[in-house]
Amino acid sequence: GLTTKIAIAATLVSFILVASLFGWWFLSKADVQILVSPQKLEKTDEITIDTSTSAVDFAEKLLPGKKVTANVDGEKTMSSTGSKSVGEKAKGKVLLRNGTGTNIYVAAGTVLVGTNDLKFSIQSEASISGATSPTSPGSTIIDVVAVDIGGQYNLTKGETLKVGNYPKSEVDGIVDSDLSGGTSRQITAVSVDDIKSLEKDLNDELLTKAKNELRKNISDEDVFVDETATLQIKDKNFSNKVGDESSNVKLTMTISADGVVVAKQNLNKYALEILKNQVPSGYALREDQIETSFSKEVTSKNNIWQLSANFIANLLPSIDSDKIAKDISGKSQSVASRYLSKIAGYKSAQIKLNPAFPSFLGFLNTLPHVSGKISIGVTSVKNE
Repeated sequence: GLTTKIAIAATLVSFILVASLFGWWFLSKADVQILVSPQKLEKTDEITIDTSTSAVDFAEKLLPGKKVTANVDGEKTMSSTGSKSVGEKAKGKVLLRNGTGTNIYVAAGTVLVGTNDLKFSIQSEASISGATSPTSPGSTIIDVVAVDIGGQYNLTKGETLKVGNYPKSEVDGIVDSDLSGGTSRQITAVSVDDIKSLEKDLNDELLTKAKNELRKNISDEDVFVDETATLQIKDKNFSNKVGDESSNVKLTMTISADGVVVAKQNLNKYALEILKNQVPSGYALREDQIETSFSKEVTSKNNIWQLSANFIANLLPSIDSDKIAKDISGKSQSVASRYLSKIAGYKSAQIKLNPAFPSFLGFLNTLPHVSGKISIGVTSVKNE
């Protein structure tokens, strides 16, 4: 009857409530992420890397290393930035006149000078007889060529030229036929700076390429010390030389690069050794928290490299996850957060409950009563 149905319904509701309570108590889960500000430790120390030994000597700051080598090649093209004048030299014939009473000899290469200091060179030696009278100088016709290119050397017939060191009143030259053919134009050419800049840029690119190649060939257990990398040029070829008319110039080059690797484990152990006394209370120093960089100033001799190593450790607090889980199990989120705030470097905490109940059932939003259902994680955040 009705009473029986009510009893059955009540039993069913009771069962559901008990089952839900059981599930909530024993099966609910929580993920707790503790956000902390890491404690930074830093120390720089001079170390020695020796590729001829396998022994580690922390007291002497000595670490063994291995030498690695890679060969790489490449090419690079750049636009030419230089310019120069090219063209032809003016040529023609000049009448040499000797007004002195004695014969004179004019050697090949003697320079004739006209207006505006324009210079011409005699192409072959010549003898000029002396003057027979003041109005009858000795004379001879010779070939001349301008000493430089350009249209300014094109002179018309009749212009007077000074001959060598002779006074013009005694010996001179008269343009016998037009000096012509002189031309000039500006061209784009390869400059000294183009060659230097192209070689430097390609050097830098190939060194970077070589470092990447060297890194690819080492294991994850080793650290490549970039600063020890050096290169040797094996082959170098420019498409043009300085002064060539060209809108661009290309360089192809092959280099051999070498450098040194150090075992990551040895670096980390050395860092642990020199940083361990600086670790503040509540924090832990672990190998996976250590970052190492090296100075650019490196001295090397034979198989030994000396340089500065900078060790940085971002310490996270030392926590006992099992103990924290037990201590906050069954607690409200606000109580749990107050407990977590006592952890070294604490910034905040993010607590995610599964299941999460609506606000009107907020009294159920406590952390699981079974500590094994609480996951504890630590995440570092940067200080603002």
